[in-house]
Amino acid sequence: MGINTRLLPIKLHFFFFVGFMAPVLPFLMVIALQLGIPMSVQGTLTALSLIATVLCKPIVSALADKYPRARKAIFVWTLIVTVVSYGSVHFIPRIIDAPSFRGRVLGRDEVLQVGQVSFQSIGNMSRENVQEEERCQGDFVSFETGDCFASSAWDCRLVASHTSSSSQSTTASSDTLPETSSQMSSPFNASHDDILYILKLTGRMNFTLNSTTSTVGKELHVYQLSSRMPGCDVIDLAQTDITLVCDGGDWSGDLCPNVWGISYFWAFLLITLFSTIGCSTSNSVSDAICVDSVGENGNYGSQRAWGSLGWGLVAPLSGYLVDSWTGPFSKTKIYMPAFIILFVLGGLDILIAVFSLHVPRQEDPVPVWQGVQSLLKQNRFLIFIFFVVLVGVMDGTVTFWLFVLQEDMAVRSGESMSHMKLLQGITLLVQSLFEVLCMYASDLVLRRLGAQRVFSIVLFLFALRYGLLYLVGIFGNPWGTLIVEVLHGPCYGFGYATITVHAGSLAPPGTSATVQSVVNICYEAIGYSIAVFLGGVLFESVGGPNTFLIFALVGVVVFLLHFFSWCCTTPEPTTARPDEGDKYMEVTYSEVDGAKVTACHSPT
Repeated sequence: MGINTRLLPIKLHFFFFVGFMAPVLPFLMVIALQLGIPMSVQGTLTALSLIATVLCKPIVSALADKYPRARKAIFVWTLIVTVVSYGSVHFIPRIIDAPSFRGRVLGRDEVLQVGQVSFQSIGNMSRENVQEEERCQGDFVSFETGDCFASSAWDCRLVASHTSSSSQSTTASSDTLPETSSQMSSPFNASHDDILYILKLTGRMNFTLNSTTSTVGKELHVYQLSSRMPGCDVIDLAQTDITLVCDGGDWSGDLCPNVWGISYFWAFLLITLFSTIGCSTSNSVSDAICVDSVGENGNYGSQRAWGSLGWGLVAPLSGYLVDSWTGPFSKTKIYMPAFIILFVLGGLDILIAVFSLHVPRQEDPVPVWQGVQSLLKQNRFLIFIFFVVLVGVMDGTVTFWLFVLQEDMAVRSGESMSHMKLLQGITLLVQSLFEVLCMYASDLVLRRLGAQRVFSIVLFLFALRYGLLYLVGIFGNPWGTLIVEVLHGPCYGFGYATITVHAGSLAPPGTSATVQSVVNICYEAIGYSIAVFLGGVLFESVGGPNTFLIFALVGVVVFLLHFFSWCCTTPEPTTARPDEGDKYMEVTYSEVDGAKVTACHSPT
């Protein structure tokens, strides 16, 4: 069976359209974390951006239906906005500065005395009889006493050092802290090949700082200083005052800067807003164009599968290039290769949309909102929309939080981050391969089982998928998630195709883009916004694995609700007339049996 050349432009569009988003869209959460945006704020930010599409997206889609001759121009401009806005993320600087430290690496049994409080190093800092891996960790006391402090830091470089006396006790009065700036040697040049250190908060020293006017309570912070790089030797820094400058870290404390008051954060918010609206709108118009173009006996899934193919091929390539560009030991990733791929493939997609893609035009459409309002009065459509939202929540949780879970698992298990982007790219490849297979099979499955049965199966598989991710998150390592993500194929391939085809069968003539937009808003805008908001709150409160356990239990409840809703609902067969491109096809719908398609061939 050969490729239908008439539909080749829509296949290429899906390949490049989904492909140019693959290097950036699934990584936005971890990119934002690297910029210094907390997870809870990200959940709120993404939810606001998705909800904003509820206001903007129907307007754009309604214009595409209201003015058929301008449909292509509107579509091309949404693509341009999407490419430019996603690409602009690369130019946003770090929103909250990464930590830097001035302090002392303690020797074995060295005591730091501050007023009446002392801390004794318990790390093995002897230069004799030490295993190789133990030479790269020790105790570090920061002399910074602010109410905003780093709870962890990574990719830290030594920029200045001064070896102190060999005394086993370091004392600071209660009035002042150890002066370090005057003791420091001139900073030396640090290159990318220098040792990268990791700091993790392990304890605090409370003391009182006296002055002539007041007495103030302060804290010194104790960290574990370590490195995974060969050649590291923290022992050689024992009893040394040092300065460390880091590329990344997490802040804690009541007086830490609030990202909502930083201008770069608002720039990131606006970029996220435009990219979300552009992506979601162009995706809906693409679906409408595809449904209108495939025509009689057309298979939507086989066209949409080309997008999954682009996603699966581009993501691992981008991940490999990002890891290679960054280097093997840095947790702070350099995403420049990913954005280059975005601009190249996005530019090709825009050229295809302008010069090759044919956009069908409907003749004599009914008033757009009149047709949509008639659907909104039907109980079966409202029930359908309700479950579309819930499927969007289930899909959005994996879409936005799976990579965060993988990186959290790597940190907790001590796995190296050197191949993390490659792992995440391979994850998208595994998802896409099985998604492509399910997209191609979706037409046959829908005809055999009906939309409602397929919908119930998808909900059950989502619950199973979340339960397995919980188990892997607790007992496994990040690479174990690859096996679980095989389930993404039927979850998204069958689920998204069922929603799109079923929505197209219900759309009155001339309203396909608007109906697809309404359905896509429920799936991505409302469903995803709930997923990212709840995911952000749960990740910070109960941790990554428990978050997926909670959603697994929710998935079981949603599956049971849907199963009994269509089993117990009285059948109400109706007939919906598709758009002009399918004018010889009649769609017969039954709430029990699902959507069944009967093709009425043209007499010619």
